[in-house]
Amino acid sequence: VYREASMLLARLESVNGVPKYVAKRLAESFPSEAAMSKALLSSPVAGDPVSRAMALASIRSRPAAERLVSEFLDGQALEWSALVHLLQTSGVPSGRACDIVASLGTDRTRLRQALELELEQSGGGSLGLETSEVKKALRRLAKDCV
Repeated sequence: VYREASMLLARLESVNGVPKYVAKRLAESFPSEAAMSKALLSSPVAGDPVSRAMALASIRSRPAAERLVSEFLDGQALEWSALVHLLQTSGVPSGRACDIVASLGTDRTRLRQALELELEQSGGGSLGLETSEVKKALRRLAKDCV
């Protein structure tokens, strides 16, 4: 157990942007890599892995939180968080953004198509978003793809 905790601490300390005192606190709170990964995937403190990393580790830097997530989870978790963040910064409430990404997955093309359909349907579509939110999200998606 001590060796596993020691390895976890070393791994946490190696993440650029995670201070040693934060790494120590995380290693004490989550005594194994599996526990750390599970917390990043499912802790109720936030709706997506990067936001969870920011909350659990008290990290204010999104890039540092992304590095922490990439250290313990696969790329799909980062993409999931990126799409949730894209929707949130377009004005979509956090819970709704998480629900949309959960229903559509991490395929940017599928999200773009759903947003375009939302825009075409008068009175709103199945996503339940405001026109301004849809337009902002589409602009952000286009900008990210360039």
